[in-house]
Amino acid sequence: MEIQDFFDTNSVSLDVCELYEDYCEEKGKKPALNTVRKKLSEQYSEEPDLYIVLNMTLYWNGLKSGFIDEKSRKYLKELKPEEIQAAFDERDAELIYEVIEKLLESEPIKPVRKKIDYSNPGSKNWKMGDIYAYKITGEEAESLGIAGKYALIYCYNIEKQSTRTNYVDAYILLYLGETLTEDLNLLLQNSVFLPVDKELLYRYHFFETHDKYPTDKLIYMGNKVDIEFPIDEQIPKNSLYYLYTHWENFVHTVCFRFGVWKKYGEGHEKFKI
Repeated sequence: MEIQDFFDTNSVSLDVCELYEDYCEEKGKKPALNTVRKKLSEQYSEEPDLYIVLNMTLYWNGLKSGFIDEKSRKYLKELKPEEIQAAFDERDAELIYEVIEKLLESEPIKPVRKKIDYSNPGSKNWKMGDIYAYKITGEEAESLGIAGKYALIYCYNIEKQSTRTNYVDAYILLYLGETLTEDLNLLLQNSVFLPVDKELLYRYHFFETHDKYPTDKLIYMGNKVDIEFPIDEQIPKNSLYYLYTHWENFVHTVCFRFGVWKKYGEGHEKFKI
């Protein structure tokens, strides 16, 4: 039996893999694995068969992501045949033992590096006035009631540094509608600017190389060259007053600044277009 076939047909494994993928978007692969372990270990601790499969699946997800999960490896190596036999019926015990042996002999699968399409407007060819949408997901967003909403990145300035790096100066807005619209005026009218702080500063400064851009998550909405600015915006003296923003922390940035808006700006005209 192929290892993947086992994990594709086991209900516990499917749940673990789905949860792992969800957390990967928010936390990164290794932290996601530890989060899933913490979340499910206690739940499965009283069910030996489920606990064994949990550790097998954690180890397999680590291998697929290109690394050895040492905690799961230690558990599987120290697992005795009699413990497997006690947890499963005879036929399933043989299968579990076989899969564990294959897992422990397997090498991490080196992730295939995607070739970056530099012609894709979602990678680096931003223009002044471009608007991109980014769907907000994760536990932090859920706790704030904005999971599934879209943040808008509204570019008002580009500084080209090299063939591999750019500065993108942008506003971040939260779209309050349920579904995206191609009408840019309507899109912006149903959005609120997310402030950097309570002092009416709104400008964000994005700096990343090509391979850091979330090209699979950015949705190009269109270009609106007659830039809309926040009402009563205080223009900083220079870019040192902009909030330097990294794509890998973008969801957290949106969630945190949404909290600032909730605290200081909700219902106030100055935070609208």
